[in-house]
Amino acid sequence: NLSFAFRGNNAVREAMHSVFLYHAIAAGMDMGIVNPQLLQVYSDIEPALLERVEDVVLCRRADAAERLIDYAQHLRTDTAAEGAAHEEAWRTRPLPERIEYALLRGVTDHIETDTLEAYRELGDPMQVIDRLLMRAMARVGELFGQGKMFLPQVVKSARVMKRAVGVLTPYIEQNAAGRNSAGKVIVATVKGDVHDIGKNIVAVVMACNGYEIRDLGVMVEAQRIVDEAAAWGADAICLSGLITPSLDEMIHVVEEAERRSLHIPFIIGGATTSDLHTAVKIAPCTAAPVIHSRDASENNRILAALLGPDREIYVAGVQARQQRLRDDYLRRERLRNLIPVADARRNRRPRPASQIAPAAHTGRLVFPDFDIADVEPFIDWNFFFPAWGLKGRCPDLFDHPERGDEARKLFDDAQALLHRIADERLLTLQGVVGIYPAVSRGDDILLTDAKGRRHTLPMLRNQTRGAENLCLSDFIADRRDGATDYIGAFALTAGIGLQELCDKFRSEGDDYSAIMAKLLADRLTEAFAEVVHSFVRRQMWGYETAEAPTPQQVIAGEYRGRRMAFGYPASPDHSLKREIFDLLAVEQTTRMRLTENWMISPGEALCGLFFSDARYFSVGQIDAEQLRDYAERRGLAVETVEKIIPNNV
Repeated sequence: NLSFAFRGNNAVREAMHSVFLYHAIAAGMDMGIVNPQLLQVYSDIEPALLERVEDVVLCRRADAAERLIDYAQHLRTDTAAEGAAHEEAWRTRPLPERIEYALLRGVTDHIETDTLEAYRELGDPMQVIDRLLMRAMARVGELFGQGKMFLPQVVKSARVMKRAVGVLTPYIEQNAAGRNSAGKVIVATVKGDVHDIGKNIVAVVMACNGYEIRDLGVMVEAQRIVDEAAAWGADAICLSGLITPSLDEMIHVVEEAERRSLHIPFIIGGATTSDLHTAVKIAPCTAAPVIHSRDASENNRILAALLGPDREIYVAGVQARQQRLRDDYLRRERLRNLIPVADARRNRRPRPASQIAPAAHTGRLVFPDFDIADVEPFIDWNFFFPAWGLKGRCPDLFDHPERGDEARKLFDDAQALLHRIADERLLTLQGVVGIYPAVSRGDDILLTDAKGRRHTLPMLRNQTRGAENLCLSDFIADRRDGATDYIGAFALTAGIGLQELCDKFRSEGDDYSAIMAKLLADRLTEAFAEVVHSFVRRQMWGYETAEAPTPQQVIAGEYRGRRMAFGYPASPDHSLKREIFDLLAVEQTTRMRLTENWMISPGEALCGLFFSDARYFSVGQIDAEQLRDYAERRGLAVETVEKIIPNNV
């Protein structure tokens, strides 16, 4: 609120932000919401301005406000001409400052020229890397760790770094000693999982902080991870995974390392991972430290502590916290608030036959190559910006006084790449959908394919005391009513060609565009699902007959019917994808493939069921009785099901 009084005078505003953050951190603040676009480096603030700002922020003088206002009036507000002059002015700075400026601001235009100039001055490419490039990247890592830089800025800095190193590569002798390293880290997405956006971001940020990274990619076997770590002499292993089966695969990796007495630290990350799961399920499998990391910046703090002089103190603290988590978990387990599955089933209210929406067309339909132009209006950008660390609703985010500028730049970059993807047909959208007669039988859904064969899809039921105890089978008419209901199935992707596109970007040292392409493919997949669902409701099923909802209404879910993807709260079992892939002949008609851990390749894909009437809900935790019953209905061992849905058991 103080700095907002000086809106339009960025020099004063940025100084106030930096001063406040500097003193707040020193006073113990450990969380903040910060826009590095409106920050100065504390030590670089002009002394007269620094004195007046600190007088205000720290309330050191009675006339502090008047003195700052008077000083601010002598500062010119930013103008386009002044900005342009500033852009030219940085090119006149000494070489080390130009290189640091380019890395901090992600400017690639002159970095190759400046790097070669530095090589001619120093005569040794490794000196250029160690003394200039790594020093600047260390500053980037420091600012990111303090929350003073956003993720897209860090990735852009990494792109500049790669350009600089690339131009030096021919001058680095084959037998030249490598630059000083903060440590050697193996990074991998575990077997059965093809998601790598988070892994790639973490690898970029760690590299920015001086760590040598060996990225093994996705779908990496436990034995290979341990082999590479042992042969390379890695200081740590970072394991990533997005889907729940990955949690069990991480245990296999840790157990393999323990079996071979490779006691190096593990860092666990990914959407389904947590402090609790790491403490309860993974850490007890080895004597080595196993630590959960919530994001890329925390990864660096963990590594610095693990590889620093106070390692033993840090590890002891982590293991003590994990023991407390295990103890608390066991206490909660004893008090878990679940009702018996038989009682939950007595609360079942199957869909009345009178509410059935007859399907106009049953059977399957293949979309071999869907037009991106028809999908783009349905992109929900609200999930795009948080992936880059920019929180806020779109389009309000663009007008945010602090985050707006960075959001607009990011959006412009995304639009440019999206149009290129569409114009050059760099991604292919493929999908298969089907509508089939169906009835429910208890917690099972029974559907009949075009050849008259019956398929059983077992579902899980919520057992939480006081809840509705819903199951997806409740939204299909009961077979005892003697009426035929209908259900839809789908599998689709916007990721065909993505791997080749990302590989091309990375070969050019452009991690920023590679990550951007991944996130766009993810958003296109969700938008594609909305478009296909609209087609099913209006053309195939035919129950939606009113005026078509707008893209904004579709994104907001303002329509009848729901799509339930496997792996989500209402249907957490990923293995059911196998039934749908076989039902729709997905692998025979598209380039989508299902891994042995029921992960779809490419990873930017969705598979699930369409309901003409349903509500979103969460199965939540289930007890041992329902686990055994579900395993029997699925025809799987209890241990297998327990691994498929570990967070629900």
